[in-house]
Amino acid sequence: MEEAESDLQSIFDYISADNIRAAEAYTGSIVEACDRLRGFPLSGRAFDKHYRILVVRNHLVLYRHDQQNAEVVIAAIIDGRRDVAVLLRGLSEPEP
Repeated sequence: MEEAESDLQSIFDYISADNIRAAEAYTGSIVEACDRLRGFPLSGRAFDKHYRILVVRNHLVLYRHDQQNAEVVIAAIIDGRRDVAVLLRGLSEPEP
């Protein structure tokens, strides 16, 4: 979750260099989409056996649904225009 928070802050910082209101709106839409996952955890498409991906504008929210604890864990928020496969190689598998 810390990585995802850092990702969100980086997105905000990048956009706010040009327009703070746009940064607030854009990152706000990502936060709202992540909040909706609590009620609809399977709304993103399956990425692999551990993770799902939710598309939010130009970004991908990578998350896993922990069914035993009934929670959604956001792993990362990445720019979908980049080479996603390379970015995700370093992501570790979740703890059992």
